[in-house]
Parts: sequence; C-alpha cells; structure tokens
Amino acid sequence: MRLSRVLTIAAKQADIVGINATMHAGRVGPEAIATMTADAVDDKVAIVRAAAGERLGSIEMNIRAFMVNVTDDARSAIDGVAGMIGVDSSMIEQTPFALIGPPSKLAEDLLARRERWGISYIIVGADDIESFAPVVAELAGR
Repeated sequence: MRLSRVLTIAAKQADIVGINATMHAGRVGPEAIATMTADAVDDKVAIVRAAAGERLGSIEMNIRAFMVNVTDDARSAIDGVAGMIGVDSSMIEQTPFALIGPPSKLAEDLLARRERWGISYIIVGADDIESFAPVVAELAGR
C-alpha cells in the first residue's frame, strides 16, 4: 500500500509528518472523505507510531483542517457540512479535518486531538485565519 510506505518513510526521516486525506481519485469525493474519518486517522497515526520507534517524541504531527467554521451555532454548521458532503454529522464532529464550533469547544477539540493522535501542528486556510484567532487566544490562556 502506497500510503503505508509514504507514512513509514516520513516517520523514519521527517521532523513533521502530515496526516492527510488520500486523494487517489484526484478530487475530494467519497473515496477521499472515507480516509478523513477518525478511524482512518487512527490507522494512519498507528503506521507513523510503529515506524518512528525512538524518533516518535521528536516528530511533530500535522493536519490541515479543511472544514473550519468558528461559530456559536455548531449544530447547524456541522449538519450543513455533513449534508453537503453526504456523511453523517458524527463523522464531521469526530474528524480532525473539521474544526466547527465556538472557540472554547475548538480549543477542547484540539487538545483532545493532541492527546489521541499527537497532532500539535494545525493548519487552517488563509480565509479562516481571522475567525480562528479567538481559538488561538483560548488555547494560549490554558
């Protein structure tokens, strides 16, 4: 499996390992979405952990959050994204590729993701930087 090989090489050599959706189809569709579930991320992180050995503590795990919405109406936003891409709302709530909710909840989500997957390096899109600033401030206060 190509993914396993790439993550294994990254775990053995890189300082930063990105966990990404699998884009074999060349577009974000059902195949890519299936690789963005929490369970799929568990599998990818397990590959990195197994291959990294003693290096694990020096590797920074990274993810790009594609679905970002800092909002007090998390339920509507989550349901809207889920409906748009054709998945259950629980998938959006659990995937580390989504950050949807008020700053305090997003800070908690990020801390939980760090605990579960070791993800400490988060990327949001340029259009999300300003709206995401309160989340950064919330984390800085913890």
